[in-house]
Amino acid sequence: MSGLFATLNTSKGAMYTQQQSINITSHNIANAGTPGYSRQHGVQQTARPQTVVGAGQVGTGVVMNEIQRARNIFLDFQIRKESSSIGKYQVREQYLTEIEGVFNEPSTTGLSKLLSEFFDGWQSLSTNTEKSDARTIVAEKAKTLANELNHTYTNLSKISENSKSQIQQSIFDINNIFDQLNSLNEEIKTVTVAGNNPNDLMDRRDLLLDQLSTKFGISTKNENYNSMTLKPDGIEGINLINTDGRTEVKKLAFVNDVKELKQTIGGKEESYSPKKYEITYYKNGDMTSETNKNTLIVETDDATLINNIKESRTLWVNQDGSVPSKIGDEIIEVTSNGNGREISIEDLNLLVFKPNTGELGGVLSIYKDIDGYKSQLDSLAKSIAYSVNAVHMEGYGADSIPFFVGKDNPLDYNNISAGNIKINEEIIKDPMKIQTGLSKDSGKTDGKRALAIAQLRDLAMNIQDITEGTTYDAFKTSEFNLPVGIGIAEGKNLSTGMKIEGFYKNSINKLGIQSQESQRIVKNQETLLEGLLTRRASVSGVSMDEEMVNLVQFQHAYQANAKMISTVDELLDVVINGLKR
Repeated sequence: MSGLFATLNTSKGAMYTQQQSINITSHNIANAGTPGYSRQHGVQQTARPQTVVGAGQVGTGVVMNEIQRARNIFLDFQIRKESSSIGKYQVREQYLTEIEGVFNEPSTTGLSKLLSEFFDGWQSLSTNTEKSDARTIVAEKAKTLANELNHTYTNLSKISENSKSQIQQSIFDINNIFDQLNSLNEEIKTVTVAGNNPNDLMDRRDLLLDQLSTKFGISTKNENYNSMTLKPDGIEGINLINTDGRTEVKKLAFVNDVKELKQTIGGKEESYSPKKYEITYYKNGDMTSETNKNTLIVETDDATLINNIKESRTLWVNQDGSVPSKIGDEIIEVTSNGNGREISIEDLNLLVFKPNTGELGGVLSIYKDIDGYKSQLDSLAKSIAYSVNAVHMEGYGADSIPFFVGKDNPLDYNNISAGNIKINEEIIKDPMKIQTGLSKDSGKTDGKRALAIAQLRDLAMNIQDITEGTTYDAFKTSEFNLPVGIGIAEGKNLSTGMKIEGFYKNSINKLGIQSQESQRIVKNQETLLEGLLTRRASVSGVSMDEEMVNLVQFQHAYQANAKMISTVDELLDVVINGLKR
């Protein structure tokens, strides 16, 4: 009698197990297209056997021991590493293509062509000085060149602002992912402690980690109860997930402004010694509210650190946006200073985040590159304006007028940049004011000065040494190998100098090489990443054919066990009801 009931229980347990397997199969099929979902399977195990005197142990059927997900941790590690690499160069490719469109080289309307036409105009003027149309052509060519320099600089500035906005948005998105990861990590621990496998929650966490890896390089480590630690790749002391409830986690803040503070001495503004900077940042990258705004006051003469902050635009801060009180074993002392804070140079170095990979790393590198191209464009504009002015004004005394000036101040020919260069309005109104002769008394047919300006095209100048503070005075004193006495200088060491057109072409060539490099790396990384994703899909992905086969198998097993119960029922009927007859 007990034997039949034992068989009944064995079949009932088997039916329950097969039903669970069918449920798992149904769950797999339902999530076949769900991003980040890992195929699940039930781990079946023989039930605890029953000991029968004389016969030994008799099996009691099957139980569902646990539900596991198919996941290869090593493939996850590789995919996240390669995702960080491709994320960087995809951003670079996008922005570099846009920058190439701004320069529009080679073309009939680009700066290269306009530079050539500008010097050709001076060459023609040197032999036709008495003709007003030749002078007008020079003035118009100069105006077109200046306008194109302004236009190119403005467009580069717009791209720079766009990249800055993308940095801010990336920081906002990254912090949002941090919040989700911390919440999921806590849920996963809770479910695991209760004795269950939170497979779907871990899939969601892995999907977020995949998304985060495209932003910057990450390092993860599995801990107890399916928990994990998360850190920026290669950086110790910065924890991004609260693993044990006591971990001090960090977030990213967006640096909106870095401003040098000045002091007034004797009615004049002067720098502090050491220099003092006000760094304004927003916690979580959220600039929608001034309550997220924080300020740091930094005293340092370390220009490299300040440049790093300007280029990175990112700082590690506490959850509430304050400066971390501890990073690793380094204690940071923060003292009140008005509405801001003071922090030491050494401590601030620990907070600056400059990832080398990921979308954030890519946009940070582009932000720096754009500044480089703007600086080169400034150097080009200065070299043109200051060299032409130096030759155009030399020897004319009070009657000399600059050929190029700055937009902000029509009389300022000492602080010209690509953003403000323009031709002197006096020359636009009266092209006859263009100085072409060796002196003001040499006659209208003297074109030696115009020829000297035309020959600036072939003069090697130290354009690469031009900095933001370089002024017209440096050219006037021939520090950049300018002609002396209006003729091309002889005996000067020009081996380190560059020609104006050559300097510009070098910048364009560098841009082209960077763009090609990004395209090549993206193409190679896409192939590599596609292969890794295919391998992961073969492990974790849902195969509809395989699930259909499993469904048929579990269905038949369920039906067979149901038949077993039906058979036992008939046997019990014979035993129980047959005794009455």
